[in-house]
Amino acid sequence: MRHLVILLLVIFEIVISSDLRAEELYNISGTATDENNKPIQGATVFISGAQKVTVTDAGGISRFVDMQAGNYLVSTKMLGYNSPSVAITLRDKSVNLLVNLEIKSITLDEVSITSNQTRHRYLKIFQEQFLGHTADKQKCLIVNPEVISLTGKQNNTGNLILKGEADDLIIIDNFLLGYRIKYLLRSFVDIPE
Repeated sequence: MRHLVILLLVIFEIVISSDLRAEELYNISGTATDENNKPIQGATVFISGAQKVTVTDAGGISRFVDMQAGNYLVSTKMLGYNSPSVAITLRDKSVNLLVNLEIKSITLDEVSITSNQTRHRYLKIFQEQFLGHTADKQKCLIVNPEVISLTGKQNNTGNLILKGEADDLIIIDNFLLGYRIKYLLRSFVDIPE
C-alpha cells in the first residue's frame, strides 16, 4: 500500500511539474514609422504562415499576443510605402520591433476622360466591328459594356483609330441562336481602311 501511495505521489508531481513547464507564450510588438520617424496609422502587419493579421493604431503600434516560441516573418504593408519583412525568433522573451517604412512611388495607368456622347459613339463603332455588320447582329447584346475601355485617336488622315480592352469577361447574349458567351478581350484595334 505504501508503494502505491508513493507511486501516486510521483505521478501527481510529474503532472503538476509538466503543467508548470507548459510552453510559455510571448508577444510581438512593433512600431511602424515613416522616414521622419512619425508613426504610421493603418498599416497592415501580418505574420507569414501564422494567419495572424493586425493594423497599426494612431501611434503606429501593432501587437500579436500569446505567440508560441519559434521563428516568424513579420511583414508590414501600407499603400505608398515599401513593404519590409523582418525575420524574428521568439525564445526567452517577447520582441519589440521598430519598422521604418520608406515612401515608394507608384506609377498609375493612363486615365482617359471622355464624355458620355463620345463613349456612346466609340461603343457603337466597337459593336459594329466586334459583332459584325449583318442584320443578325441586331439579335446580339453585350450585357456588360461597362467592362470595355475604349480610346480613340485621330490618325494623320483624320480617321479615328479605336483601341479597346476589357478588365473582365465580356458577356454576349445571342438571342437569335439562343446562347450566351463570355469573351476575354485583351486588345482591340480598329484602323479604318
